[in-house]
Amino acid sequence: MTSTVRLFTLTAVVLALPAYAAERLTPGEWEVTVKVSQKGGPQIPPDQLEQMKKLGIPIPLGGQVVVATQCITPEMAASDKPFNSDERDPNKCQVADYKRVGNKATGEMVCTGEFKGKGPFEMTFDSETEYRGAWTVAGASASMGPAEQTTELHGKWARAACDPTKK
Repeated sequence: MTSTVRLFTLTAVVLALPAYAAERLTPGEWEVTVKVSQKGGPQIPPDQLEQMKKLGIPIPLGGQVVVATQCITPEMAASDKPFNSDERDPNKCQVADYKRVGNKATGEMVCTGEFKGKGPFEMTFDSETEYRGAWTVAGASASMGPAEQTTELHGKWARAACDPTKK
């Protein structure tokens, strides 16, 4: 699996996470900032990294920030049950042992697909319009070997109506 696909996968998982506490979040369009870093796995040689940067090609899993949008419907916001991560996620990552006390949520991110691994998950719900979270998953896959991926995210409510042109 390529680094770009892994980054997409982690972004897809991230966009599903706020539903775990959606009854506290405001429905509408959310802007989610995601930063993914990786230790281990295949590495891009430094000269190729430099060429990619010069050409304006984003470096997958290089700690760069990715901004995505998510639409939380009123039904999602009213639900006390989580919705699943994106079915296109080849890593099949989900949060297990989810617990929420006050504005803090914890659990374990478990991946059972192409990448198999697990690690601690934590989120803080600053308000009905903002949250922050992070997790580190250590594991391995046949295509990339052992690796550790750290994901940091920050979600902010953007507007009441979702923009159907944004995915």
